[in-house]
Amino acid sequence: MTGRLASIPDEPLCRRAAAGDPDAFEELYRRHRDVVRGIVRRHIYDQGRVDDLVQETFAEAWRAIGTFDGTRSSTRTWLAMLASRRCIDALRRASVRPVLDDLALAGEPAAPDPCDGIALRVTVERGLARLAAPQRALLRMVYGEGRSYREVAELLGIPVGTAKSRGRAALDQLAGALQ
Repeated sequence: MTGRLASIPDEPLCRRAAAGDPDAFEELYRRHRDVVRGIVRRHIYDQGRVDDLVQETFAEAWRAIGTFDGTRSSTRTWLAMLASRRCIDALRRASVRPVLDDLALAGEPAAPDPCDGIALRVTVERGLARLAAPQRALLRMVYGEGRSYREVAELLGIPVGTAKSRGRAALDQLAGALQ
């Protein structure tokens, strides 16, 4: 079935896939799977994870194909961006996993000391007090209220990337204040 689609350029194939044509998406997969796999291999060395991330990338592409804008990038660039984001997310999760595993191995103390929580809260509050009001408010919205950076950006009227970079900078300053 995909043989007849081989002569159709990427952008019309994307429109057909967005309209629900699985054969069009299969042709896009056939054309770009090696590029996506190469990008994932540059980030991830575990072959099993490579296969998983390639599959996750194309699953995300299938869900988001309706948002693809051929005037902003080529299909290849869009898929490369999706693959890179998936790899970055996987690497971030992997860097957190050993810490979580270490915490699980450490076990819980027999009886938690309620003073530990109070002392930690006082320490964090003191660190927050050293931050500028906008940074303190942003951290409270994200971590205290559980809002996403997208929601915070909408509330503050700033781009999502700006909210994320300000959040990162605020966390860095908070970490410095706590040391």
